[in-house]
Amino acid sequence: MNWNISIFVFLVLASACKEEKSSESGNITKTYLMEPSELKDQIRHQNIKIIDFRKKEIYKKEHIEDALHIWRTDIEDASYDYKDIMANSLQIEKLFSKLGIETVDTLIIYDDNGLCDSARLWWKLQNDEYDHVKLLHGGIAAWKAIKGEVSLEIPLCGFNSI
Repeated sequence: MNWNISIFVFLVLASACKEEKSSESGNITKTYLMEPSELKDQIRHQNIKIIDFRKKEIYKKEHIEDALHIWRTDIEDASYDYKDIMANSLQIEKLFSKLGIETVDTLIIYDDNGLCDSARLWWKLQNDEYDHVKLLHGGIAAWKAIKGEVSLEIPLCGFNSI
């Protein structure tokens, strides 16, 4: 089972290196990773939404300031009798609406498990054609390593997921 996760993470990270054509400037590299220092420079931008993709108990102990909380059960389709079926696009849209996430927002997703967990949400959003989604390189550990602020305070729009 662990090798399946390793392969998945490798494929996600490898896909971050693909090149895409831009009609304006020729070839550009589209990256799906955001460095903690880059986030620190942009964190107060109104269209940046940070998503903590860890268990609720861990999120409550500390999270990146103003990070919204989403966990695996939030992106599952509960209409099935069994777990781990991904929510459909409409369910994701409803969740994002409750959290105050808009289509113009850039989503920065992090976890504390080597991006294994957050890659699940990233993958779902890529399949739903969300264009502005990135993984925080190194997760919360890398954020704290550059003295990024953490908080216990739950953002007002994030109360529904807790």
